[in-house]
Amino acid sequence: MVATNQIAGFALAISVAVVVMMLGLSIADQAIGQSTGIQSVDNESITAAYDEPVELDAYDLQSGTVEVYNASGALVPSGEYTVNEGPATINVSSSSTSIADGETISVTYDYEAADSLTTFIVGFIPVMMGVLAFVVVARPVTRMS
Repeated sequence: MVATNQIAGFALAISVAVVVMMLGLSIADQAIGQSTGIQSVDNESITAAYDEPVELDAYDLQSGTVEVYNASGALVPSGEYTVNEGPATINVSSSSTSIADGETISVTYDYEAADSLTTFIVGFIPVMMGVLAFVVVARPVTRMS
């Protein structure tokens, strides 16, 4: 026969497992949402250098999402600079009429925050937390029999 203190211990174990799982899933959900997928950057400031690549903070830019604004806030025509999407660099042409060499410009763009493998692995965090919670709950159950 199962003793009352064993039932209380089981109930406590379930409660702790549920609380730990809920907290863990909440944290994992925030981490996954902030570090994977397409992210946007608005008005990153960089210093233009004629015919020199200037690195942006991100990597793996999304094609067609880059907009460059000069110091006065005017949108710069795309023909006055080139974008390298892989290493995320902007190269301002020395023939630019909208940007001066050494001018602080703003860049707005979208980028892929993590590749598909990283997204896949990070997606397993909630699953692993569920397994951990299951193990925590299963221990007292096996002792009750």
